Amino acid sequence: MSLKEKIIAILVGVFIVYGAVDYAIQYLIIFPNFLKLEHQEAEQNLQRTVNAIHREIAHLDALCHDWASWDDSYDFVETRSQNYIDSNLISTFANNRINLLYIYNLQGQVVWGKVQDLLTGQSIDIKDFSSQNLPEHHPLLSYRFKQQPLQQMGVAGLLATTQGYLLVASRPILTSTGQGPTRGTLVMGQLLTPQFIESLVEQTQVSFEILPVQEFPVAAETTVIDEEPQLITVVDKTKNQLLIYKKMLDINNNVIFLIKIEIPRDVVARGLSALSYALISILGSDLIIIVVMLIFLNYTVIYPLKRLNKHVLSVEKNTNLSARIGMKRQDEIGILAREFDRMLEQIEKQTIELERINQELRDDIERRQQAEAALTIANRELERIAMLDGLTQIANRRYLDQYLQQEWKRLRREQQPIALIMCDVDCFKLYNDTYGHPLGDDCLRAIAKTLDRHLKIPGALAARYGGEEFSIVLPNTTPEDAKQFAELLRVQVQQLEITHIRSLVAPYITLSLGVVSMIPTLELSLPLFIALADKALYVAKREGRNRVILKTEKNMAEVLDYQ
Repeated sequence: MSLKEKIIAILVGVFIVYGAVDYAIQYLIIFPNFLKLEHQEAEQNLQRTVNAIHREIAHLDALCHDWASWDDSYDFVETRSQNYIDSNLISTFANNRINLLYIYNLQGQVVWGKVQDLLTGQSIDIKDFSSQNLPEHHPLLSYRFKQQPLQQMGVAGLLATTQGYLLVASRPILTSTGQGPTRGTLVMGQLLTPQFIESLVEQTQVSFEILPVQEFPVAAETTVIDEEPQLITVVDKTKNQLLIYKKMLDINNNVIFLIKIEIPRDVVARGLSALSYALISILGSDLIIIVVMLIFLNYTVIYPLKRLNKHVLSVEKNTNLSARIGMKRQDEIGILAREFDRMLEQIEKQTIELERINQELRDDIERRQQAEAALTIANRELERIAMLDGLTQIANRRYLDQYLQQEWKRLRREQQPIALIMCDVDCFKLYNDTYGHPLGDDCLRAIAKTLDRHLKIPGALAARYGGEEFSIVLPNTTPEDAKQFAELLRVQVQQLEITHIRSLVAPYITLSLGVVSMIPTLELSLPLFIALADKALYVAKREGRNRVILKTEKNMAEVLDYQ
């Protein structure tokens, strides 16, 4: 056998051995990984779907906890306030995308409950919640028998109902600080409607179906290839699909339904095609590349490119734009190296110039920001000064007029009451004449501080009306509450015990207060409202001072006479 024949025989033998080894590696090692990848992709898609449902349950549980641990809900179980229902319960279905809200007392009796279709806004009937009470051992009340802190008590999960599957959460009703004793149970629910499932599909980008347990496939064209306690993998031979089923448990830990995901077996098909193509390509090209091109390319291309690549990586790593490779070759690689050096030179110049410009911009921005910050501070201070009374540091007459006009319009739209209290310091001129204006100013400041400190009603405002007169605006306040609050202020000012020996009322500084409260209407103007408060103050002073007089819309005729 000639040397040429031996070389050919050796190359052919190496080629055959390489082909056999490559085939074995691809079909015994790589191809099983495609199968594993296919299963992993399907399980990951399923897990995203399950996680999405669990996130919705967790969100519902958090929402239920927020509502249950709230002083207003805690009081509602006892008071059953219609205002709480109108302000909170009616709007929460659309605002929080829930279908069910029930409140039970400690005996399991319904305090308030409703099930609503979010699309139509109509009430729907769910048999499990239509009765007037829940049994003591109902699953939604099972948290009572667990030894847990009150704030951690609750039940959340899935529940089968006559209207379909329901995401449900229940929590004990506590105060806002999470303290007991509990006054009952708050239950929230969200139906797994087609629209809700569609939103989960958009969220997870995974198409899935929810099936009853009895619809699990048992046909001859399907084969179970993997089964775990909660996960079943099935191959559909007719459709060449991989089916993944997940058993979902309800709040009683019973299987409630199946989540089904269909995965086309494209990964395996593409894997087989890719392996076949790769085997043919590798066997065809390796013979040429290994024997001929490797030696030639190593000298003419690979080594120069490695050198150039090393230089580029060095520039990137060290950010040294002044480094140059200085390659003297006259071929394309040499041209590329020289052009790269020239490019680095241009970049270096541009970088220096850009850094200079950026520094100027940063300095300019910093100056502008400092100027804007100073201007903002100055504007805020001017706004604060403009709406405060310089002596008492509470709202001035100008801001009072603006705020009263604003609240009058708002409460007229909402048809809610507004109250105005006009206060006058009794015999204050005699106080100034006796003790002097500096002590008179101290007295006004003490009264203003007392009035402002006792404003606990949301939106309430205390202002200096002028001289020794003060005004207090009380939104959403009934006549009875307004009068009670005015009496509190009168007592608090008297308890300051600011000595006034020339007072015609008492040995201390006292207040006369006129109170008016009504619901604004288009027929009633704000000036008449203020005039009625002033009339009430006049009556309080006329009847002996140091007292509270209340007027309502029934007394409007007095204002016309008074004016």
